[in-house]
Amino acid sequence: MILCGGLGRRSLLTGAATTLCVPAHAATRKPLIELSRQPPNYDSPLEAFAGPITPNDRFFVRTHESDPAADPNQPTQLTIDGDAAARPATLTLDDLRRLPQQEVVAVCQCLGDRRAAGAMGCAVWRGPRLRDVLAAAGPLPDAVEIIFSGGSMTDYVRSLPIARALHDDTLVALAMNDAPLPPLHGQPARLVVPGLSGDSWVKRLGRIELRRSGQAATRVRELAVNALATSHTDGDRVRGSGFTLAGLAWDSGSGIARVEFSINGGITWGRAMLGPEEGPHAFRPWSTQLSASPGRLRPMLRAVSRAGVMQAAGAPVDNPIQTLDLVAL
Repeated sequence: MILCGGLGRRSLLTGAATTLCVPAHAATRKPLIELSRQPPNYDSPLEAFAGPITPNDRFFVRTHESDPAADPNQPTQLTIDGDAAARPATLTLDDLRRLPQQEVVAVCQCLGDRRAAGAMGCAVWRGPRLRDVLAAAGPLPDAVEIIFSGGSMTDYVRSLPIARALHDDTLVALAMNDAPLPPLHGQPARLVVPGLSGDSWVKRLGRIELRRSGQAATRVRELAVNALATSHTDGDRVRGSGFTLAGLAWDSGSGIARVEFSINGGITWGRAMLGPEEGPHAFRPWSTQLSASPGRLRPMLRAVSRAGVMQAAGAPVDNPIQTLDLVAL
């Protein structure tokens, strides 16, 4: 017989990913999983997800540019203009620092074609609200779209509808986890749009354009409801007489209401215990204690958001734990 029940917040990291170090400019970072060196693209190892906040030196890297840290053409100011700006403005980094600062805890997730779990992370982002930044240019009432350009040549362009841009939690981040924004994560300033996929989080922000029309609109993608088990490595040998399965869950911002698990192929489902919530846009820890006869276990997971949305089969992020081998240790 299999016995299931809730247990307090706990995470057991018993495996280690095969990793490579990032380039010399980031030698102080802990090992990440190398996908490419130019442009720098690295996944976070599974042990980076021991808690709801992902450390800066374990945070995944996705960039379309070559080495941002060595680029002499770093943006030094932020230009705000467009046909829906009453008074075009140019803000320095000091100008941005003088604005009221806000913090939001939010998941940044790459939503490429079925990315692995390593292409996501959750951080405490700090900077002025985007609406306070836009106020310097006096947005006109008929503004309907905002265009953001980033990179050394401001050649990475994304857009947001005005309502999303003016949301309380949309920031121009200057800091990440109580440290200045690192070069690989958008220094000197990046857009933070909680609830949307990472391609909307424009790095190295150099220009914002306020427009009366939406002709240049880019598709925005909401994060899906997802739960992952991160406490073990796929194929781990664990004590069948009792062990803790734990992980993280998140959605686009309503918050996680519950995480359910099945160990009999989805015939029945139990409910895991949720850990503390860092915020509606953050990773939510969960855990459950399991025991079973020796053999192969294939845990199934699904999260449900406070908005009542249940995780769909084939969620965008594959569960890193497909099987566990239960043994009589």
